[in-house]
Amino acid sequence: EPLDDIHVRRAIAYAYDYESAINDILGGTQMAGPVPGPLAGHNDDLSPITQDLNRAEEELAQSEYSLEEINSITMEDSYDPSLPTNRQAALLLRNNLQEIGIESVELVQEQFPALAERVQSQDTSPHFYHLFSPSTIPSAFSFLNGLFLPSAFGTTNGGHWFSPEELQTKITSAVQTDDTDEKLRLWNEAQATIQENHPALFVAQMPVLMPLNDSIG
Repeated sequence: EPLDDIHVRRAIAYAYDYESAINDILGGTQMAGPVPGPLAGHNDDLSPITQDLNRAEEELAQSEYSLEEINSITMEDSYDPSLPTNRQAALLLRNNLQEIGIESVELVQEQFPALAERVQSQDTSPHFYHLFSPSTIPSAFSFLNGLFLPSAFGTTNGGHWFSPEELQTKITSAVQTDDTDEKLRLWNEAQATIQENHPALFVAQMPVLMPLNDSIG
């Protein structure tokens, strides 16, 4: 609570200032959905979420929780103090939510091992934390299978605890099929389902530089 209400999650998604997060804190470019744009299998029909405080307030008005009830629930935002950008992003989120009347976000400093222990249970997982998830392979497979199947639960990849049966079916069916067009269709639908339900804020995709030995051939 209160993130079990989709309208609360949508309100948070539309309250966040992605432009400031990218330009002033993280760098990179904004994501559209859970898979970085350059990767094979990205759903190009998705558009990035942009800050819209009026839309955020409209979503809050549709929530089963009143603003008073939301503010009676302390929502922890866990960040690693050794990473200054995480604190800055956490402060930005708290300030943005205050703009729509949500005053109950508490910033919590936790080293990564402490967070990893907390997310082992849904009961102890913080409401928010900050995750940089690099791709292990240049494909949507890495993000969809690694973050949005129940096998991710209990790890820092799965602290959102979001994997409805419909989504699981799309992801696992995409893995099992040898038909490339069908695989892409299922991956696209999975990404659309994830973005529509807002289990996380998909903020920035950043280039990662890796050294290669040019004598390998």
